[in-house]
Amino acid sequence: MLLSITNAGHAARQAALVEGRPLAKLDRFVIASGPTVGDLVSATSLEGVWYEAPITTKQNLSSSSTKLSAEIPSGIAGKIGEVGLLMEDGTLFAAAKFSPDTDGQFKGTGFSFSFFGVISDEDLSDLNITYAALDVDALAQQIADDATARINAQIDAAMIQTVRHLSGLNREVLTQQDKMNTLEAMNV
Repeated sequence: MLLSITNAGHAARQAALVEGRPLAKLDRFVIASGPTVGDLVSATSLEGVWYEAPITTKQNLSSSSTKLSAEIPSGIAGKIGEVGLLMEDGTLFAAAKFSPDTDGQFKGTGFSFSFFGVISDEDLSDLNITYAALDVDALAQQIADDATARINAQIDAAMIQTVRHLSGLNREVLTQQDKMNTLEAMNV
């Protein structure tokens, strides 16, 4: 999702520039059910925060765009209506409505939910990001089942080849046994 830098985020960045110090570290995402009263750009906090997710990855997309990722673990459930990005000092640096077309989404227990946010000073008005729910545990089970089926098919084919080979050897052994019995009968 594209996060809009809040007024508080712009003020923190401006203060850091004026004072000649580094901007406080972008620390974590906050997940809220919302809705926050008023415009998110003017917000200093989100309504109904139910989880704080540490940033797991940071990728600079360009000199003025950054992609940050986080995850909500499988044991946590709640409505994802809004997502905010907090600085170390708790300042709401950026925020966005999550899936505004559906008024958010509910994240249940039993699966983890990974997401990312992009913050940028560039004009990204044409950028369209969509999310599709992915049940990682079910996908892992499907991959394991497919792998097991392929392994079993290979084992079955190998077993058939082994049985054919052993049948051929058994036939050869019986033929040799018949020859030995015939020779023994002739020698008696």
